[in-house]
Amino acid sequence: MSTPPPTDDLFATHATPSAVDIVRRLPEDWQPLAHGWYRHPLHPLYLKPQALTPLQADQALATLEGTLDWQRPSLSVHGQTHPIPRRQVWMGDRGARYRYSGSLFEPTPWLPMAWRIGELSRCAINDELGAQPDQKVRIEPRIGTPFNSLLANRYADGNDRMGWHSDNEPELGNRPVVLAISLGLMRPLRFKGHPRSPHAETPAFNLWLPHGSLLVMGRGCQDHLHHALPPRKLEGLRISLTYRQLLTPSR
Repeated sequence: MSTPPPTDDLFATHATPSAVDIVRRLPEDWQPLAHGWYRHPLHPLYLKPQALTPLQADQALATLEGTLDWQRPSLSVHGQTHPIPRRQVWMGDRGARYRYSGSLFEPTPWLPMAWRIGELSRCAINDELGAQPDQKVRIEPRIGTPFNSLLANRYADGNDRMGWHSDNEPELGNRPVVLAISLGLMRPLRFKGHPRSPHAETPAFNLWLPHGSLLVMGRGCQDHLHHALPPRKLEGLRISLTYRQLLTPSR
């Protein structure tokens, strides 16, 4: 694995927002927690805006951009087949096959850096988020085993996007936990109420995800909400790493 030294200026022009700027972009009703976490007041949605150090985030962005074989597959949506409006890599344990939108994806072997970031994130959930000092019970149950799969998405600029969806494929089991590490350009992930849930009337809201942030969509989130990354008039590369646990591989 080739990681640029700290003096490498490949991403020197990337601006990391200050902690104050990041907090100002959070919706006003989000609640601060210990260890730098914030939570949605109603849904199992949690954000740690500065989960990675700036150096960790810069090195991860450079390594992923320069190492992975980014693909643009075609998917079937509403009976029509189109290339996806971004590039992606499906990564994971051997045999962690994943099917969505009519296509079956075989995993690329783990990039060591990506696996380590997943383990750091899992430890942050277990040791920080789940064990808040002022909570009588854990906010989220412990995640006992490493995540076995990862979907990496590459958005070259604000024109690349992701449509409305929930990560609720049967292979993920009931009420899955999905983690998202964001690297590069800060963009807003948009949420709205799941149309087939009691939360269908939840007003849509934006959640800006800064470089090095960790978003946790906890147990039940995929039942409550849909999410999307809509196009924006923004310039700059963004890579997201969404970790999940496949309980049964797709066929």
